[in-house]
Amino acid sequence: MTSTTDTNAHPDVIEIADLAEGILSTERAAEVRTHIDSCAQCADVLASLQEISGLLGGLPEPEPMPLDIAQRIDAALAAESCPGATQPNVPRETPRPPSTPRFHADVPRGTSAPAGRSTAPTGPGRGAQRRRRLLLAAASCAAILALGGLTYQLATQVGTVGAARDAKSSGAKVGSDASVADDVARLLTTAPGAKTGTGGPDNSPMVSGNTYSVVVTAPDGTVTPVPTCVLKATQRTDRPLAAERDRFQGVDSYLVVLPDPADSDRVDAVVVTASCTAAAPGRVLFQNSYPRG
Repeated sequence: MTSTTDTNAHPDVIEIADLAEGILSTERAAEVRTHIDSCAQCADVLASLQEISGLLGGLPEPEPMPLDIAQRIDAALAAESCPGATQPNVPRETPRPPSTPRFHADVPRGTSAPAGRSTAPTGPGRGAQRRRRLLLAAASCAAILALGGLTYQLATQVGTVGAARDAKSSGAKVGSDASVADDVARLLTTAPGAKTGTGGPDNSPMVSGNTYSVVVTAPDGTVTPVPTCVLKATQRTDRPLAAERDRFQGVDSYLVVLPDPADSDRVDAVVVTASCTAAAPGRVLFQNSYPRG
């Protein structure tokens, strides 16, 4: 029987497991060991299998299989091996039946097969086979759990970094009714009001053809010019009581505070995008009415 390798000439996991258990033929064991010495991937597989084997060796002895179940398994294996019983001279190139149990006893050490194989359905080889399958299953589970944990950790870190970046780029203004209400109260408390810029004699900024028609003194004493395209978006002709430029929901915008025409005790707050021109008025992002103070 030929040795089992993949398309890249790597020994398969079963052969590496056989090497770890010491049941490969001398010739094949030397070949696999030579390959592992120069292949980091196969060396990692061998180290993982040895580590898992050590962990499993510390587990308590499993309960014996019920007799009726063992008898049914033996009967099924015997039934599968019957067709091959009439062919004692099987060429070594014939692929090994995957369901045939194998054990180390009675196999010449000079063969080139990775491990001794037997068609007998019962015997000590079944324990070694179950152990190897358990090792492979445990290795697969460990790899899946490690990959899942790494994926979750990376996703959590990416989400945290993304949230921090979004919070930084969106500025201090969250963009909600409550935040606008706080800004309006602050502006009305500290802002001395607006003064007419290049507007007309009727004190209406909407009749101005210049880029900036009204300037408003900010709480820190700086002057905030309000563009005509922003004022046009409010569809109002009266002078703003206060204004400031900030970010609303991550968008560069102006908060314009205007008197409520129907109630002198209230004001209208309008948030307009700052990216506008004289020919294209800004877009209203938010508006609401609040107490004047």
